[in-house]
Amino acid sequence: MSLRRLTRLLINRNASGTWGDLTADIYNALLGVVILIAMLWIPLQRASEAPGSAAPLRLDPEWLVVIGCAWALSLLVALMSRIGPVALTSAQSRWWLPSLEDRAGLLAPVLWMRWGVAAAAGGAIGLLLSVGLAMPVVTTIVSASLLSTAAVSLLVLRQPSRRDSLWPDVLVAVVPVVGVVLVTAPIPAPTLSSDLLVAVAVLLALTLGVSALGALRALPRIHDGDLARAARTAGQLGSAVLELNAREFSRALERPARRTSRHSLSFVRVRGPMRAIAAADTTRLARSPRHLAQIAVAVAAVVITASLSVYSPVVTVLVLIVAGYGAALATAEGPRRAQLSPALDSLLPLSAARTRAARLILPSAAMAIAATAMTAIIGLRAGELTGFALLGLIGAPVWAAAALRGAYREQRQLSGVVVPTPMGAFPADAAQVFGTGIDLAVFALIPTWIAVLLSTATWQLTLAQAACSALATWLVVHAAGRR
Repeated sequence: MSLRRLTRLLINRNASGTWGDLTADIYNALLGVVILIAMLWIPLQRASEAPGSAAPLRLDPEWLVVIGCAWALSLLVALMSRIGPVALTSAQSRWWLPSLEDRAGLLAPVLWMRWGVAAAAGGAIGLLLSVGLAMPVVTTIVSASLLSTAAVSLLVLRQPSRRDSLWPDVLVAVVPVVGVVLVTAPIPAPTLSSDLLVAVAVLLALTLGVSALGALRALPRIHDGDLARAARTAGQLGSAVLELNAREFSRALERPARRTSRHSLSFVRVRGPMRAIAAADTTRLARSPRHLAQIAVAVAAVVITASLSVYSPVVTVLVLIVAGYGAALATAEGPRRAQLSPALDSLLPLSAARTRAARLILPSAAMAIAATAMTAIIGLRAGELTGFALLGLIGAPVWAAAALRGAYREQRQLSGVVVPTPMGAFPADAAQVFGTGIDLAVFALIPTWIAVLLSTATWQLTLAQAACSALATWLVVHAAGRR
């Protein structure tokens, strides 16, 4: 305890902020969340008042609340597993790990803090669930808090084994897939009575008690290397958030790639440098379950949105933009690595334009499947399955070109000029940095957006989309020679 007290005194002495600054930051964050919810609530409320069109697939809007809350809870647990359920800061790992202090006494307050964060986040998710399904507020909040805290305790029990817990990542991918299953099987949304919720809360409390005792006993067995790795991850995440560096944030949460069988990609015949690049990108994607899950989640989000009984074309377009670009980014890990370390590409006997063309092979092929599935479900809703599927297939090169444009963007240092907003101050050129890539998708897929808004896919829009796809591919490939 003396070492913890000394650390706290040194932190307070060197801290430049005050409790007033912390209160102001929390107030600005909460105000930003409230404004964002209000901005989204108005169009969703208007969409709910609009009559739904006849469609073969219908999903109860209450299921959207259940799926969203379950996915948010799985994201919370997955984030805890990535940064470590018990993690130290870099200064704490340097001071505490070599000391002879009792390990359980040092790490127990850290675990209690993790439990507090999990309980607060679970309570917020439970509040949304209770409001969306009209369930008892107090019991629902308590049950969600107990569930999230028990999940963190289970992660702590797994931490001394020095093996990554994959079940949180599996939940992140499985929850949207379950939503897709509910689309094809119309089941009424669950409504739990007060007595049943109390029984669930009691069961979760017992589970939390047993897992919490096991987690406290497991603290002395956590390896120093895991604590140091968690400290580095936490430091990278903090730096990425302060610098608004999305790439560094993604790399900090990246797990080591799993090796696949030597013959798992034997169908890829490497003959020539362009096929070598395509084979390397395909191998990287096959060895990254996170990116494969990202594509599946993106497709599931569009399927769920287009299958709601209350259908809004504007909301569908917005979800299609975000989900499509997210799926495209999952296929562009190879170009992002090549932009950071271009030594391998420079050794190949290819020009810059042909290298970029080779980098487009995998994203175009993957998005041909994903984009076709996304637009096909919209076409099924509109009654023009073939037309919308063809529109998605033709627009796949645009998603690939947008992902490549974002992957090869320059690493810029954001300027010191900030713009005050209700959600805090942001650099003036942040939109230019983060908008590189998605801007091409928004403008080059205008025929697709028009088709979704009008619920019709004419041959004129299909031809216009083909022209936009060819133009976007040409612009991205030949942008390599410009400075």
